[in-house]
Amino acid sequence: MGATEKIARFIVDTSYEDIPRDAIEKAERTALDCLGAALAGVVEKEKGSSPLLAHKQGAQGQANLIDLFLG
Repeated sequence: MGATEKIARFIVDTSYEDIPRDAIEKAERTALDCLGAALAGVVEKEKGSSPLLAHKQGAQGQANLIDLFLG
């Protein structure tokens, strides 16, 4: 069994109840911190543009996950 298969098996065999509460709380705080930093970057005007502004103005190309939620 290779490393990828071992990781996949661990994920499949792990239930929510198996995850320590402190790990869940840290993941929640980290996700909120990331979202807060991303949202702060949306209004950052230091470089004259933002991903959200470009998206609203019809920029083409790959969209990131934030664009999908805010678009």
